[in-house]
Amino acid sequence: FALAAEFLAAGDVVTICGRSKEALDAAVEALRATVSEGGEDSAERVFGRVADVSDPGSVEALAEFAVGSMGRIDVWINNAGYTTPARGPLPDASADELVRVVQTNLVGSLLGTRAAARAMRAQLPSGGHVFNMDGAGVGGNSTPGFAAYGATKRALPQLMSSLVAEGKGGVVGFHTLSPGMVLTDLLLGDGTQERPAAWRVFSAIAEEPETVARSLVPRIRAVRGTGKYVRFLTIPRAVGRLAAAFLLGVNATRHFEKDGTRVKKEGMVYRENGSRDLSRSEKAE
Repeated sequence: FALAAEFLAAGDVVTICGRSKEALDAAVEALRATVSEGGEDSAERVFGRVADVSDPGSVEALAEFAVGSMGRIDVWINNAGYTTPARGPLPDASADELVRVVQTNLVGSLLGTRAAARAMRAQLPSGGHVFNMDGAGVGGNSTPGFAAYGATKRALPQLMSSLVAEGKGGVVGFHTLSPGMVLTDLLLGDGTQERPAAWRVFSAIAEEPETVARSLVPRIRAVRGTGKYVRFLTIPRAVGRLAAAFLLGVNATRHFEKDGTRVKKEGMVYRENGSRDLSRSEKAE
């Protein structure tokens, strides 16, 4: 949602997707409301379609819908992510959950990249750019408690290297986005925020979705060529923030109080796990 809102603010036309029609309709309505505030026809700037990124037919239909609605696709972002509902050793996870993690994170990226690249190759001479989202484990570091998620993200560097090699000299650019630690359902939905050790870490280096989007979108729009890695939070910056929080107390309670209470902003709607519902506001309630 936050990325789409930032693209809209930059004057772009967007298409978003989701598995839940109810959630998708709410997001489309909220995004169109931001456009309407500027006096524009929101129906011509925001489009949405229900899609399952793990289903080939659904992804192909999404790409066709996007081209039909917007005329062309300049930027495609594979942003769907899923992890097992509860952290724990891999043997304790259900087989169905493990399959869903791989289908959403890895198969979804493969299918999305394929559909987008095919559409963009027809957009001569300008083509377009495909971005895949990295995550914990992308560098080969261990991800105890969510091994399946980390494994899917570890596959990303190999995928991107191959895509860049395959597309050399072509009209489609393949890139990686690194949002860092973002306060979304993916991060907070497994109960991690209930552990005291996480509160200060989140306050030190995690960011709200719109903060990350404001940084990433201008660089996404300006990208040229292929093989770029657009990062929000670098390792040195993260280490510096953690040191400042734990040693000096800087931003130690920026997002969570010492007792784990979520720091809330006026007018925002928060889910039970502490993530914000950007498609809703207290005013709308």
